[in-house]
Amino acid sequence: TEKKIHIRYHMNPIDMNEIRKDDTFWIEIKNYLSQLEQLSVGIRIGIYDFDYCRPSQRRFFVNTYVQLKPFINEIRTFRNDSSLYIDYQTLPNN
Repeated sequence: TEKKIHIRYHMNPIDMNEIRKDDTFWIEIKNYLSQLEQLSVGIRIGIYDFDYCRPSQRRFFVNTYVQLKPFINEIRTFRNDSSLYIDYQTLPNN
């Protein structure tokens, strides 16, 4: 999924108009984002040490968040829940 996002959008935010037309890719992104959220929770509770990550890995989290932000915002609006993916959102700021 990460590779597909990069091929389609390079370092730009995803295009939600395009994503809405591709149910399979929409589900892939949602699953990928769920995995990133689970990893972020693991970092928050101390299972993983984010400080140990190489700088390139940190940039990956920041860049990926910027790319997926339109998707995150749409899911939050649809579900009327601003707390969805909050651990992933706050991770790049740690």
